[in-house]
Amino acid sequence: KNLNDFFQVLTRSWDKNSKPGISPKNLKISSSENTIIFYLNADVFKREAIEYQLIKDDKIYREWNANDYDNNFIWLKDLSPGKYKLKLRYRAQRQNVSTYDFEITPQWQQTTTFKIIAGSLIAAFVGFIVLLVRAQKQKQKIKEAQLNKEKLQVNLQSLRSQLNPHFIFNALNSIQSLINKKDTDAANKYLTDFSNLLRQSLQYNDKTFIPLSIEKQMLETYLQLEQLRFHFTYNITITEENLLHKEVPVL
Repeated sequence: KNLNDFFQVLTRSWDKNSKPGISPKNLKISSSENTIIFYLNADVFKREAIEYQLIKDDKIYREWNANDYDNNFIWLKDLSPGKYKLKLRYRAQRQNVSTYDFEITPQWQQTTTFKIIAGSLIAAFVGFIVLLVRAQKQKQKIKEAQLNKEKLQVNLQSLRSQLNPHFIFNALNSIQSLINKKDTDAANKYLTDFSNLLRQSLQYNDKTFIPLSIEKQMLETYLQLEQLRFHFTYNITITEENLLHKEVPVL
């Protein structure tokens, strides 16, 4: 950035055993030192007299253009890792081209091997996260399915407890008996009450609480059905009318 500082560094670092104008063969520089200054050991009267092209990995990195720094210096800044060819020519003699090969070697984290390993590790990590998320979702689905199964079992047990097989068998026998006696009116009423009781039991089967008025209605229907068989009397007394709006657990 500062020409005077550059010349001071150049003077301190000049190899006493090397001769000006002779460049090292097979020059390799680490990517941590990727700024190169080429000194042209020739009488260049102006910088525009020199043109250069830069090729990286057999592809044009910089097209032919006049030197944009100094008469005898070509400054290449911030080069990425790769194999380069610096081609030089006089503007007045473009048919004569000189080529200089050099290489910017990558640091360990820039190598293909490292990128492959890092990519594999990242892919493995992402895959692990995806599998973990899927496993959690699958576990949640299994848990939900188990809860639904338990709920269905509880509902089925509740339904079975409400629809007592012995009561259903006796009710159907009673209806058949009324039909055999040709007591059509009684059979129809018995069948209607029995159907209503079944419908109400199924309707409120999934409820936790129901109004006391509904519970009272279902109980009365049940007692009326049993009354047709056993000929007993009953009475349901509610001390306060507003209690009918209260909810009670479903048994």
